[in-house]
Amino acid sequence: MNITRLSDLTQQISRDCGVLREGPGLALRGLFVMDPNGVSKHVSVSDLPVGRSVGETLRLVKASQFVEVPGEVCPAN
Repeated sequence: MNITRLSDLTQQISRDCGVLREGPGLALRGLFVMDPNGVSKHVSVSDLPVGRSVGETLRLVKASQFVEVPGEVCPAN
């Protein structure tokens, strides 16, 4: 899987995405699943102490890819 990661040294991306806590200068944990055209398919933002799940992230990516086929919907579970 090809996943783009980046660094936000100036905090501008965090600010633009609405995940920056300006006071302490900390970014909340944001997950943004985009399609190849840059359209947002899923967004979740977690508070700093809340854990994340790699399995759930992969499920969201696969579900977003699955529904790209016209007429398909992602079933529950």
